[in-house]
Amino acid sequence: MSSSHGATGRAPRAFTLVELLVVIAIIGLLISILIPALAKARDQAMRTKCASNLRQIGIAAFAYAAENKGWLPDNHTANPHYVANRVGFVEWFDGRPMWQKYIKDVKCFYCPAYEVGTAARKVLAADPDDRTQQNAPKDPQVGWRVIPLYTQADLYVSITYDIMCGWSRPGTPGRRIKLILRPDEPVPATDPDPQKCPDLPTRLGARSSSEIPLGSDASLRETSTPIALTSPTILATAAKLGPDFWASHRWRGRFQGLNVLFLDGHVVWRGPTQAMPRLTYNTGSSNYDYLYWY
Repeated sequence: MSSSHGATGRAPRAFTLVELLVVIAIIGLLISILIPALAKARDQAMRTKCASNLRQIGIAAFAYAAENKGWLPDNHTANPHYVANRVGFVEWFDGRPMWQKYIKDVKCFYCPAYEVGTAARKVLAADPDDRTQQNAPKDPQVGWRVIPLYTQADLYVSITYDIMCGWSRPGTPGRRIKLILRPDEPVPATDPDPQKCPDLPTRLGARSSSEIPLGSDASLRETSTPIALTSPTILATAAKLGPDFWASHRWRGRFQGLNVLFLDGHVVWRGPTQAMPRLTYNTGSSNYDYLYWY
């Protein structure tokens, strides 16, 4: 009787070390498979939200134009990702009131994929309430609400999108942003003459509006050495390097592409092999070129 009881009451067999290692290896394998898929899904979700932001910006621009004889919102600032200029730069300008009448949530001016700390000479505002650069000694980049509307302050109000149509350098007539390449135009063997390139329009009704960028993810490359666009290699070189100062959509430090809002209202994603430096602003006096991707 006692031997029978002992046979049925044996303790369960424990896992061996080999079995535990096999289970751990399987779990690790599953994680390694799932993490890239989850990261890809997260990236796609941010691209979709980013595209939605640009569509809202486009709707606001068209609504403003409808009430202002076709004129798009002015953007008289140093670069197209600023909406308020510095006191003393040329003249103070606040473009926020033009937008806020038509956009209730200004978070749409900030791409969800943007991360502070990318290799940048300047730091764009991370969100509407970003104050991290408010006291920077030079060229502070601050968020939308860092100062009240209509309040003059010696700083830039920056966003993470370039508002291209309607932008002009303050105090420098004729130095508008130039369209040097069309959306699907290949990089030429020699660079085009910027003087012969068209300015981006300031009003609705432009021809080929489906090819004219109204806005895009902010992406700016300033050449490390001042160089004119008449150089036969700058465009080709820049296209290979990609925007290495500002770009929201990256993976492990690599430029993945950007969303582009066109003047007819549609938004498209342009990957790293499609996005090229197709817009330029030349300062003229210093022969220093700003190149913008789309």
